[in-house]
Amino acid sequence: MLSVGLTSKLSGIVKGQDSLPIDGATVAMINPDNTESKLTAIGFYRIWYVPLGQRKIIARKAQTEEFGFEEVTRDLAISVPEYSLDIEMKKYNLSSGLASAQ
Repeated sequence: MLSVGLTSKLSGIVKGQDSLPIDGATVAMINPDNTESKLTAIGFYRIWYVPLGQRKIIARKAQTEEFGFEEVTRDLAISVPEYSLDIEMKKYNLSSGLASAQ
């Protein structure tokens, strides 16, 4: 990855449909070549030194015995020193296949 002079701080919360944080959710920055960068964070996240410009992030959480979680991708145009983005993730009850607000 090339050295970049101007960067931003990206922060927010990965939360469920009930607006509560999802414990153990991860957020990662996707590089222009579609590889996952080392810029990652968990739950209440803050990613430092994000290059300005068009960026893609992905939020995910591993499936548990009871629940599955929607993987969420967002395309961002970052042009300010601090960028805040809360991400809502759907949680599915694996036994019923229905989305859950728990």
